[in-house]
Amino acid sequence: MTIKPLALLPLFALSACTWVQPDAGGKTIRVAYEESATRGCVALGREVTVSVKHQIAGIERDRRKVLDELESMARNDAAGAAQADTVRALGPVRNGEQTYAVYDCR
Repeated sequence: MTIKPLALLPLFALSACTWVQPDAGGKTIRVAYEESATRGCVALGREVTVSVKHQIAGIERDRRKVLDELESMARNDAAGAAQADTVRALGPVRNGEQTYAVYDCR
């Protein structure tokens, strides 16, 4: 069986989509990309583990899109914590999952 390249186009288009966006609360939370960016912040003792689909029909989604969605989900979740204004990833993405620490950096 031969698969025509055009038949795969919808799958590639879907793999590039970003489905998760920051909500109103999530927009108030910033993402710190380096540990030094959270020096002087108060760690709130809360971790947020979020996950998204990293493959569609066995095809890897765009890495940047997966990271954007994970960050959005972490920001949305952290917005529910009193005093939270910052999240920082605690490690790399593994199978579409990542854990973030929640901080108050004000």
